[in-house]
Amino acid sequence: MASSTQNSHSDYQPPAIDININVNVAKLNNDGADLGDLLTGPSRPVLKSYPKTKYKHQNRSFNAAYYNSFVWLEYSIANDALFCFACRNFATSSNKNNEDIFTKTGFKHWKKLSGSRGANKGSKSKLELHEATIHHITCMEKWMAHKETEKTGTVLTQISSQHKLLIEINRMYIRTLSEVTLFLCRQGLAFRGHDESIDSLNQGNFKETCNLLTKFYLEFAQKYKEKTNHTSHGIQNELISICANILRETIIKEVNDVGIFGIMCDEARCFKEEQMALCIRYCKGLDIKERFLGFIDCSMKQDSESLSQLMLEYLKQCKLSPQVAIVAQSYDGASVMSGRFNGVQAKIKSKYPFAIYTHCMAHRINLVVLDMCKIVKDTRCVFNTLEALYIHFSNPTNNQKNCEAVIINYKGILKILTNEIENESDKDSNEALEKSATLGNSVKIIKAVIKSFEDSRTVESFAQIWFEINAFSTDNNIVIDNPFQGEKRRKIESKRLDNFIVTASTSAHYTAPLNDDSQSTESFYRNNAYYVLLDTIVTRLKERFSTESLAMGESVDNFFKLNYEGSLFFIDHYQGLLNLSKLNIQSEMIVAKNSLLQLGTKDNEINYEYETIKNVLTKSVFPSLYKLLQIAMSLPIASATCERSFSAMRKIKTWLRTCMLQDRFNNSSILYIEKDVKIDIENVIDAFASKNRHIILK
Repeated sequence: MASSTQNSHSDYQPPAIDININVNVAKLNNDGADLGDLLTGPSRPVLKSYPKTKYKHQNRSFNAAYYNSFVWLEYSIANDALFCFACRNFATSSNKNNEDIFTKTGFKHWKKLSGSRGANKGSKSKLELHEATIHHITCMEKWMAHKETEKTGTVLTQISSQHKLLIEINRMYIRTLSEVTLFLCRQGLAFRGHDESIDSLNQGNFKETCNLLTKFYLEFAQKYKEKTNHTSHGIQNELISICANILRETIIKEVNDVGIFGIMCDEARCFKEEQMALCIRYCKGLDIKERFLGFIDCSMKQDSESLSQLMLEYLKQCKLSPQVAIVAQSYDGASVMSGRFNGVQAKIKSKYPFAIYTHCMAHRINLVVLDMCKIVKDTRCVFNTLEALYIHFSNPTNNQKNCEAVIINYKGILKILTNEIENESDKDSNEALEKSATLGNSVKIIKAVIKSFEDSRTVESFAQIWFEINAFSTDNNIVIDNPFQGEKRRKIESKRLDNFIVTASTSAHYTAPLNDDSQSTESFYRNNAYYVLLDTIVTRLKERFSTESLAMGESVDNFFKLNYEGSLFFIDHYQGLLNLSKLNIQSEMIVAKNSLLQLGTKDNEINYEYETIKNVLTKSVFPSLYKLLQIAMSLPIASATCERSFSAMRKIKTWLRTCMLQDRFNNSSILYIEKDVKIDIENVIDAFASKNRHIILK
């Protein structure tokens, strides 16, 4: 086709193809029902025989062989005529040489298909003449262009495809920067270097990590080498903030869904600042969660009014729903926090009446130890000696002696380090156990500890300890002195105090002899050290963990046992908050107890373990018990999560990073502490793209 066209019109150049192609669908006698369209292509039926038309003495018809010579040719069975597919579909009204015979009426003069004979022998056929027209060539170019766009797409489609590809590359680049940000935050590492210029040997962790990635990812390297590569200090802070906000929103959404939570707070000094760690405890379903929300700078004032306002304002900043209620609070025993009338716990309770206060169990135990050191002087000597040993070996002065000590005690050091490694591997498990502990369980543990100390106050128990002391003394060549030997004047306790536990120091070093065996060394240490120590611990435990302070814990413990009467203290306290019916609660307890009975042992003992109860108390069957169980699990027993956050604080805000602003410090801390909360990087990119950028991301 091309060669014949060039021979007939050697001076003709095909016109430029218009992008916007106007398609003209021809209206035939049968509305073109049996002709092709742009989707199907030309209609070219091959029949055994075509209808014949009589010309004088000859019958003539169409021959399918013409299909091979003319790609544009199509045949209509209904009209018994030939049409030009290109002209019929791509002709415009501006074409002056538009031949209606090949677009509307159809060509059926079969005699002229093969050209003329006689004097005009060798003249072109009607099909060849049509193929040589400018009108047809223009339509053919449009058709070919249309076929090409079906493969590569239109210009608009190609532009759109390039736009999508550019967005994908840009999002990949920001995705990589976001992953680098999360990696550094979760490892507690600094971002910036002292000198971040191109010639610097250390551009900081962020840029050095990016430089490392450019060696392996070409597309990332191309974007990173651009003038605007989005690695400035401001962009780093913005990426940290976006990631932290998404993580914080995830936690807050879980709290808003359950509608109740408990708060835990503690304070610690960070260089010249006083930081308050705010943590929360809630249930996701019936799974306990303890989450760190952030550090609050309370350096200006540490009075109860200021601290409580800072806590409530920070919860509001976290977009906590106003309908969510605080059901419990746990702090240390400082008067500013625990004050019944004007402490932080009282301020919070005035706004959230159901927020009961629990003195941190860990702090109470620590106070018992402090009381013991104050009363029993010898225990102070023990702890002071341990501290002195730690200071000595943490600040060595003689390297040669230290090396000799390491060589001599090599096996012992290895054993200790091995134990440390094993304990470290169980660190996550221990933290999980602390978080899953409930107020009811803590009561049982405290009572068990007191009972254990009381049961240990026997001659037989001390005899076992004394045997181990003698064995250790023999192995290490230690002589245990007898205070009775060599004493010219004995300092004897008054007999009036024989039946009393002495909690204050007196001028006597030991008690008076009680029997013939009392002058032995074992007797002296049993009566004047072992018994005194145990009595002090038991007394202080009972004072610190009084019956009144453990009332809620005992009630919660009875609730887990589905003991309605025993758990009324707990139920009465939160009934108004949940608007529950006591009759419904009692009825659900009976059904739940029967359900647990079916899962009991062969002796029909009910299994009150939390995991068993959690599987039985479904929300749809036991709605009242389910909600009360969520509250019971949300009651904090200690502020250990806050204490762990202080370890993160000292790792993140080192003396080299003391100029870090509070927002960045806060965001870095939550990303480091709450590593297990998943962050969707696509959400980070979308949040980053919400502002006008020099990079197209959507």
